[in-house]
Amino acid sequence: MIFVGCDDKRRHKASEDVAFAVVEPPAEANEDPQQIAKRAIQAMRDLQAVRAEGLGKAGNRAKYEEAMGRLFGVADQDQIYSMMKPNRKTGGGSIQSPVDLTKNAAVRRIAETWTSKTAHYIDGVLPESIQTAKAGEQRVVVVVEAVNAAEQAMLTEIRSGDGLGDPATPFKQLSTELQAKIRTAALQRGFNVPVEAVIRLYLAQGANGWRVQTVDVIAKK
Repeated sequence: MIFVGCDDKRRHKASEDVAFAVVEPPAEANEDPQQIAKRAIQAMRDLQAVRAEGLGKAGNRAKYEEAMGRLFGVADQDQIYSMMKPNRKTGGGSIQSPVDLTKNAAVRRIAETWTSKTAHYIDGVLPESIQTAKAGEQRVVVVVEAVNAAEQAMLTEIRSGDGLGDPATPFKQLSTELQAKIRTAALQRGFNVPVEAVIRLYLAQGANGWRVQTVDVIAKK
């Protein structure tokens, strides 16, 4: 989050620090990167479900804390804290973070960011597509495909219309003219094409096993 045009007073106040009971993966160091990635995805899905309903709904605060605890359990907390906490001596860390940032607050902030990044596609993750895209001895990138189910349904409806080609034909294989017509119809309904994306999770291996350091989402072209 970047603040423009004013001095954000929150940077000079104590960080909000709500303690979460960290839920470690049952097998801890024995779980492989894909298993850890699946746990992270499930935790983000559950977090987003609670956020969509609102924390004010009865029982949702407890659900939020439980899901956040699971995400804490698979996150590389030390690396995230090192990346987020401002260091006046070295100039490292995030300049948007308060100087009194705690590890708990840093990880919670990043976990919320991951959840926001994946929110549009998290309910449409395709488990069978998960794979290790890049691997090393101590660093791995796990990817999984996802789709926005509601937009996919609307796109199928649009593509079933007269003169828009066979809905079974991949969008990128259609003519430029047909793609433009479909895209225009989609925009009129409030979404864009494509409706698929790839979620990438970057993991590193440490003393406690594989843990997630970064999550990003790349829309398919």
